[in-house]
Amino acid sequence: MSAYSNAIDKACDKRTLELGRDLNSDEVQEVEDKLLQSWIGASRFIELIEYAKDEFELQDGEAFCASLGNALGKTENSNLAQQLFEGLAHAREAAFWRVWPKAQLGQIGAMKEASVHLANAMKALSELYRCYAALKNEAGKRLVQAAMLRLQERKRSEA
Repeated sequence: MSAYSNAIDKACDKRTLELGRDLNSDEVQEVEDKLLQSWIGASRFIELIEYAKDEFELQDGEAFCASLGNALGKTENSNLAQQLFEGLAHAREAAFWRVWPKAQLGQIGAMKEASVHLANAMKALSELYRCYAALKNEAGKRLVQAAMLRLQERKRSEA
């Protein structure tokens, strides 16, 4: 379990004790949002990136990753944004390629799963593109665009 996961659990436990009851989903989200902003403010980016890659490896996490991506775009350190979004895109693309052969055979479940993985890989890449745009990194934007076009053509990465 990541340090951020542990921190979420502790913060929720603390809030539960304060209220003397279980938290509802909105309250849990509020605790998580405050903790995320606190960790971003403390520049705990590496731990947040580790959490995101563990928690959202194949899907979800759009709001979390967008918030983190916005903060990373302001750091002027494209390596951190790359670490987050390329990591997510790579895992999601790998999942796509695992099911793609069955999808090509017309297996409906595999077709659905492949499309979800492909869309999620594209989302991660588009977030990386957005970070590069914020950093005015034209070379990075071109690399992401090429990766997205490659995926649209269903071509594997040569790397």
